[in-house]
Amino acid sequence: MNTTLTLNPITDVRELLTYPFMVNALEAGTIVAVLAAVVGWYMVLRRQSFAGHTLSVMAFPGAAGAALAGLPTALGYYLACGGAALLMRGARAAPGRRGGYGTESATIATVQTVGLAAG
Repeated sequence: MNTTLTLNPITDVRELLTYPFMVNALEAGTIVAVLAAVVGWYMVLRRQSFAGHTLSVMAFPGAAGAALAGLPTALGYYLACGGAALLMRGARAAPGRRGGYGTESATIATVQTVGLAAG
């Protein structure tokens, strides 16, 4: 099929939706957008957006390390994100000890900085 764009966007969208891969891409994109909005809202309410950003940044060193080791990049991504989550989990204060957002933010920033440097 040879497709060309016209000045009528409705016709162009109808023609675009004749391709099954485009329909699948739009469905998947809609699902991801809705889930990201819900999870993002929840993270902002819990004041954990910095932690979420750090976990997404950890994909780079994880995938890079796995590629250098000859392993699947997805495996490196999951291992790096899981390790970072465990390290950030340790940022909470132990019972009876004083801690707070400053301690938690400093730990998260340290994990992010080390991860970027490792990448």
